[in-house]
Amino acid sequence: MTTTTDDVATTLGVSSPTDLQVSQWELWIGDATRAIDRWAERNGYTGLLNAADVDYVVREAVAAKRPDNATQVEVAVDDGRVSRRYESGAGQITILPEWLDLLTPATATTGGAFSIRPTSTPDTYAARAERACAAGYERRW
Repeated sequence: MTTTTDDVATTLGVSSPTDLQVSQWELWIGDATRAIDRWAERNGYTGLLNAADVDYVVREAVAAKRPDNATQVEVAVDDGRVSRRYESGAGQITILPEWLDLLTPATATTGGAFSIRPTSTPDTYAARAERACAAGYERRW
C-alpha cells in the first residue's frame, strides 16, 4: 500500500500543497490505512486485499475528507433561496460501504438466506390425471 501525499494532491488538483495540507494528508493516509487493516482483520481478509484497490480507497477517503473553508453558502434566484452550511473535516476518516465492497476479495464467499433448486418437474394435466388414476379416481376425458 503506497498512497502518497502526491497522489492525494493530484486527486484534489492541488499543484503546490502547503506544509499543513501535506501533514494532514499524511495523518489521514495513516488513519485510512489503519481503518482498512482493522476491517480486513475483523472479516478474515488479512493478506488477501488487492494493493491497488487499497491505494484507491485510501486516496479517495483522504480526498473526501479535505476541509472546506466555506462555512455557509447562500444562493438566491428570484423568490427562491438555498442555503448550505459546510463544516471543516475535523472528524474521523470515513470509508464508504461501496469502497469496502471494492476491497472484498473475490475469493470471499457470502451466505444466503435461501437456496434455489435449478431444476423442477413440470406439473402438466396429463401428470395430474395419471396421479388421479393411481389414487383410484376415474378418468373422464
